[in-house]
Amino acid sequence: MHRRRFERYGVRIYEVKAMSNGFNHLELDLNKKTILIVDDEVVILSLLRDILDMLGYNVVLCLSPEEALEVFTHDRMYIDLIIMDMMMPGMNGLQLYRRICQVDSNNKVILLSGYSMVHVTAQLLEEGVVGFVQKPVTIKKLDEAIQKALS
Repeated sequence: MHRRRFERYGVRIYEVKAMSNGFNHLELDLNKKTILIVDDEVVILSLLRDILDMLGYNVVLCLSPEEALEVFTHDRMYIDLIIMDMMMPGMNGLQLYRRICQVDSNNKVILLSGYSMVHVTAQLLEEGVVGFVQKPVTIKKLDEAIQKALS
C-alpha cells in the first residue's frame, strides 16, 4: 500500500494511494470488517478513521471520489461498506454511488452530509443506499448506521 502523508490543521493522516493493483489487502485484519471512507476533508477523514478504528474496523481512506472508485474497482471483494461525503469536488456522492453501482451493484453505502438533502437522500435510499448520517457525526449515530448497514 502506497501512502502519502498529509499535515493540515495539526492533524497527520496517511492517504491510501490506489495503485494499479489496488491497496495491499494483506495488511488487513481479515477478522474485521473493512470500511472505505471517502471525503475531501482531511480533518473529517482523520476523525472517522479514529472512530472506526476504535470501533474495531479496518479503515481505507480516500481523499477523492476518483481515487475511491479506483480502489473499489480493484479491491471491492475486501470492502464491506463505503462511507462517503455527499458534497465533494469533481464528483458528488450521487455520481460516485452510481459509478460504484456500475462496477458492482451489490455494495453497501452510507452517505454523510452537513446539508439537508431530503430529496436527494430519499432518491438514493430508493436506489439502494443503506444509510444517511447528518454531520456533525456522533459516534453513536455512526455506529448505529454501520451496524444497521452490515446486518
